Amino acid sequence: MSIASQSTHQKLPFSYETVFDGLLRAIPNAGMSVKSKDKLIGRITASAGMSLFSWGENLTITVEKIDENTTVIGIESALKVGINIAGTHRHQQNFEKIISILSQNLQNPQQNPDSATGVKRSMIEKILLPIGVLFFPYIFAWFLLRKGYSLFVRLLGFGWLAFMVFHFWSPFNTSSTSSTTSQTSTSAALNTKTVAPPSGEWKYSEGSKDKMTGDVTEYAELDSTTELNFEFPYNGGSKPSLSILRTKGKKDNSILLEVTKGQFLCTLGCSVAVKFDDDKIQVFRAYSPTDGTTTMIYMRNENKFIDRLKQSKHLIISADFFRYAGQQMEFSTTGFKW
Repeated sequence: MSIASQSTHQKLPFSYETVFDGLLRAIPNAGMSVKSKDKLIGRITASAGMSLFSWGENLTITVEKIDENTTVIGIESALKVGINIAGTHRHQQNFEKIISILSQNLQNPQQNPDSATGVKRSMIEKILLPIGVLFFPYIFAWFLLRKGYSLFVRLLGFGWLAFMVFHFWSPFNTSSTSSTTSQTSTSAALNTKTVAPPSGEWKYSEGSKDKMTGDVTEYAELDSTTELNFEFPYNGGSKPSLSILRTKGKKDNSILLEVTKGQFLCTLGCSVAVKFDDDKIQVFRAYSPTDGTTTMIYMRNENKFIDRLKQSKHLIISADFFRYAGQQMEFSTTGFKW
């Protein structure tokens, strides 16, 4: 069975004229558009729009008169672009929509098919629900549990939800969970730095006491010995810095890599290459702040990173930026105390 295209046939106990006219009404009600029609030869072409799982399908419908009260329709659905694993589902969905709506129209000729509010709802869901599942799966994936969605579509939707949860909320070690909760306050505090220490010198400080929790955040900050140079709109030199954060008296470490200009490519999580002294290159996962800031990323596996940082003298971090992949930032890490 081909995934790129499939076909089906259906015999109907109605006249040729009735079935052909019914198809012209049923196709728009199914959320598709009629591209061409030829009543003489019994041929209609239609188009189904793009969805989350397909670039859309082209449909060819043939109408054949058997006798005065019997007509056979043939429907062929073909993917507009290439082959994808959701093809079978999309073809079957197109067949079911057209045949179901056509059958209802033929059995209830007095019903006004063009007034269906279900058409509007179908079009809204077809456009907005895939967008919602793609960008906000935590909310919209659950709508796939409603009637009308196949097991395959539900598996794709909830698979994407699991992927997003794993990359944004799943900790790589026991200290990772606390780094997210302190993210908003620490971002604001780091953006108010007034005195920049010389490159290669650690600067230690404490934030103000949190009025609600009573917690005090401790900072260790280090400027890079490297200056990055990007094109417009980030031209003029960009200075990287590394910051270690924790709540005083606790071990909820966070590691923040920041640049004064530029845009980290880390919207859905990313990987950065790290080399301490003459060690082998290690790969650490990282993620962007929830407020959408693109000049900083938080690194995971904090305890492993900090344990090695205490013993190191030199550090190189390689990360990807907008239009600039694998930018290397060097740090002189001697004297780190934590």
